Amino acid sequence: PISPWGYRIGISYFQGGDSFIKASNSNRGLFFPIEVNFLTSGNKHKLELGLGSNLGIYNEHISFIEESKEQYETISSTSNTTFGYYFFSNIGYRYISTKGFLFRIGLSPSFSFNDKHGVTKEPFIYPYISFGYSF
Repeated sequence: PISPWGYRIGISYFQGGDSFIKASNSNRGLFFPIEVNFLTSGNKHKLELGLGSNLGIYNEHISFIEESKEQYETISSTSNTTFGYYFFSNIGYRYISTKGFLFRIGLSPSFSFNDKHGVTKEPFIYPYISFGYSF
């Protein structure tokens, strides 16, 4: 028999930032999501439950800007690179057809303990949807 337990390991890259009148902030990171999941028994329709952590190295770069003669000049900047993580779970529906078509939809609550290495973030619920092929 096929085990209802599974896992997911991935890699992701993030880049983003904000720009204000007196400061510019850019963030980027390389992350490795690791998850253990469980699928309820069922032929094609399954409940998907998972728990994991997103581990990574991220960099925050802040530049302070000064306006002079209608031009903006960077007067100072700081950069901080560190290891960080947060936890997430998955609660969703999974459909797998007999020909291999895969459809997933659900919610993924995420949270951090905001400790020394925890990514500073408020708890948040992300929706997810995916299509693919099961083999």
